[in-house]
Amino acid sequence: MVNVENSAHRTGVVDSLCANEFAVELDGQPVTGVFKIEGFVPFRLVTAPPTTGSNHPGMRLDTPPFRISRMVQRNANLPFNQWIQATIEAVPNSAGALPTKTLTIIAMDDGVAVRRWAVEKATITEVSYSDFDTGSGALVEETCLIQYASIKINWKP
Repeated sequence: MVNVENSAHRTGVVDSLCANEFAVELDGQPVTGVFKIEGFVPFRLVTAPPTTGSNHPGMRLDTPPFRISRMVQRNANLPFNQWIQATIEAVPNSAGALPTKTLTIIAMDDGVAVRRWAVEKATITEVSYSDFDTGSGALVEETCLIQYASIKINWKP
């Protein structure tokens, strides 16, 4: 929370979330080592022109992909690592059926969950890595592009 003065010169409190207070779960299990989530758009309404014989535009929710960047962790049994492995193994053997998961993003405020976004039927469609560089001491980042079917928002976690 941030103290601010409003126009009446009274001291008030702005209830705000910090971008660095969040957690991620995969099918209910905590995901460790997440650096950032980029391009997360949980609600975007798309309208289309009215169809023939109708005065009402068509509407649907858009589901744009987003990225999760996390540290590369060597434990192959971690849930996120298993999801990546299962996705890679499914690609040559499937007719487009990739493993899906429920990925939950949790906004925190002073350690308390204040909002949850359940990303349903999430699939990994791309995995990329930060540069490997002998002159750097930075951790290697693994970035996954996430596609999904829908998002449910829980305002009172």
